[in-house]
Amino acid sequence: MTATVEARRPEAVASPPTQPVEVKRRLGRKPAPGVVALAVYALLALALYWPVEPLSTTRLLACGCADPALDAWFISWTPHALLAHVSPLFTTDIHYPYGINLATNTFMPLLGILAAPVTLTLGPVAALNLLFRLAFVASAGSMYAVLGHFVRSRRAAFVGGLFYGFSPYMLGQGSFHLNLVFVPIPPLIFACLYELLVVRRRRPYRMGLLLGGLCTAQYLISVEVLADGALLAAVAVAVLAARRPHEARKAAGHVLRGAAAALLPIVVICGYLLLYQEAGRQHIGYEQAFGNLENINADLLSFIVPTPRELLGPARLAALGGSYVNANAAENDGYLGITLLAAILAILVVRFRDPLVRCASLLAAVAYALSLGRFLTVDNHLTKIPMPFDLLWHLPLASSELPARYALFVDLFLAVVLAVGLDALLDAERTPPAAGPVATAATSGARRRRSVAFWLVSAAVLAPLVPHGSYHQPPTQVPSAFLASSTARAIPAGSVVLAYPYNAPPWDYALLWQAESKFRYKLIGGYGVTPNPVDVDYPVILQPATMYNLFEAAFDGTLPPRFDESTFSELRGYCLIWHVSTIVVAPLGADSKLVVRYLDAALGRGVSVGGVNAWPDVETRASVLEARWWLSQQHHGAGREAGASPSAGAIAPANGAPALPSQQLGTTSQGVTTCRRRSPRGGARCASSSRGARSTR
Repeated sequence: MTATVEARRPEAVASPPTQPVEVKRRLGRKPAPGVVALAVYALLALALYWPVEPLSTTRLLACGCADPALDAWFISWTPHALLAHVSPLFTTDIHYPYGINLATNTFMPLLGILAAPVTLTLGPVAALNLLFRLAFVASAGSMYAVLGHFVRSRRAAFVGGLFYGFSPYMLGQGSFHLNLVFVPIPPLIFACLYELLVVRRRRPYRMGLLLGGLCTAQYLISVEVLADGALLAAVAVAVLAARRPHEARKAAGHVLRGAAAALLPIVVICGYLLLYQEAGRQHIGYEQAFGNLENINADLLSFIVPTPRELLGPARLAALGGSYVNANAAENDGYLGITLLAAILAILVVRFRDPLVRCASLLAAVAYALSLGRFLTVDNHLTKIPMPFDLLWHLPLASSELPARYALFVDLFLAVVLAVGLDALLDAERTPPAAGPVATAATSGARRRRSVAFWLVSAAVLAPLVPHGSYHQPPTQVPSAFLASSTARAIPAGSVVLAYPYNAPPWDYALLWQAESKFRYKLIGGYGVTPNPVDVDYPVILQPATMYNLFEAAFDGTLPPRFDESTFSELRGYCLIWHVSTIVVAPLGADSKLVVRYLDAALGRGVSVGGVNAWPDVETRASVLEARWWLSQQHHGAGREAGASPSAGAIAPANGAPALPSQQLGTTSQGVTTCRRRSPRGGARCASSSRGARSTR
């Protein structure tokens, strides 16, 4: 009996170890709301690009050319320049021999550094794919964090972050422009400005330094987004000062101290970049025309007419909406939906006394007005009604802006208003319960009803914005087998390579080839803003223009230059003038074999390796064959006058290359002005051919 009693005493019973209980408690905890939100955002970002994996090295957005190819080149250049100890701001590796001022372009050095580990190990395609997905997650997560300081409900912050991070603007730019879709910083800048201008509870110097650091980071991603945000910030300051001048005078010292602190990192880090952008080699003067950028503006009906990108849009309305903004799918980002607009109006009626709602709604209205461009467009009809952007058009930076891109800030500020309104729906959940069982049951029922109303409103607002499907990501046109071949490795480091298709927008495949080769060689042509008097984003056509005209004719399927010794001599002269070491022809365009036949005739047989045709030692070949042709002209005299061609039949070159029927030949390019490819902005690009004449700026 004594033993039994002793066994039942607490001190006699062995207590279990406490560590497993503690581990069990930890495992039983719910994950933090922020972790859940980021996980949902990440899953949605992966779904947008499904089934392509985030680190794919073989697939890229659009055609693997145009802006995505340029983005891949830019994010590869920064780590390469830093490791190779060359200037990250200027290079002649593209746009040879003139070079390109990268500070004038959106070369995104911050993103290049961020993705450097992936770029250096898996290549630029994998790095770009990862950054596009990270852009959605980071942008939505940033807005979620900012709204967490403005509203008390994490669910309201989650919906606001979801709207901003996957808004029509993000879905449009997410298919083309990395620098414009990677926007986690603008919400943070807005939060800092609101604290500095309105709340004023924190030390101005600390907030100023934080604001300056964020602006510097945004400058290193996209100057355009920073400039648009700065303009809206100036509007906010002007409105606040006009509405409450007495309070503005009292707050002036606080704001000025914060602004002075903000300028410190901006001047130290961005000062030299800005100076090089404005005065460095191959810089662009803002007086030089950038094309009809002001015409890329939102339509007045864009915000209520869906586009083909939206899943729930009726087919007829989607076709109409898709025609807005010059049918530019990437820039047609103004759609909001009727349900969202109705929700915003209801929130304004109920919560307009909230200073945050007033500030955000005002800035959203200003951003929307600026997105309409210089003159109002209604249902694709351009009117003569001037809009606010017309007042800014003559400012230095405004002429290089696209008004439609102010849709980013419309979505940003509406996300703030939406989150505040949804947070108001959940107020009952935060009220202390009344005493008694009946009152407690009533409070619990009110909470459930408001929670249901919250999710119904959120679904009604977001459902019209659901995209139709994932992005199209075809295989990249990177001749990987060629890049790994002995022929490619034999290209002399720093030598000049000419690639077909001609390295110019939108068919700038060669930029990816060069980035994949780790910038082993220089490229004729390129994509980027340069001081070209014809079109600033198009490379200068090197003379004689016969080579360019041949490449364009083969790609477009138009009439090529004459297949005769005069043309072959111009092709060889082009290679000698510009010191071309290697020519690479990829099987792209209407008839790439046409280029192969001409180059075989002019330079001798090329080699087929890794899916492309290549001509190594071009300069040596051109020198020998051109000397041989000149001696033959001297030997035969007037009977073989330079530029003459046989009168009929097939024209067979002396080196035994395949002949082309003479009736299929076009006129010679010698002395002829040609306009082959049209600019994406609508202007024709012309080049005047003059044998042996070197083009000058």
